[in-house]
Amino acid sequence: RVSTVRKLLRRHRIRRLGAEGVLEMLRSEEMNIGETTVTSCVWRVRMIIKRMKVLDALLKETEVSIREMIKTIDSKQALRDGEPTDVEILRSIPGVGDVVLATLLSEAWGPICRRDREARFDVLAQRLR
Repeated sequence: RVSTVRKLLRRHRIRRLGAEGVLEMLRSEEMNIGETTVTSCVWRVRMIIKRMKVLDALLKETEVSIREMIKTIDSKQALRDGEPTDVEILRSIPGVGDVVLATLLSEAWGPICRRDREARFDVLAQRLR
């Protein structure tokens, strides 16, 4: 609507264009954009997509690595007298996924080994904030 475009132009302090002219340009079938601009935009989008694919692959690789480390820690602790492992106990807390669990295991390893329950929950509270 003209009133909406007028408010947007006023909010962004654009005076050289009128609301009617902007709506006419937006409603026209073709916009006059140079071939160089189109090529540049397409190139930029392709580069962003390539970066996103690399980041996605790294993220998946990191998630697998975290899971493997958690399994290793859990299997080494499982050899103890049949009690639930620290990993099983921490994983049972609502909201604790692989990333939070790995963070807790790395940052609170001392209190976990000492069975210092208060210190473990302090670290957990800090992580879940």
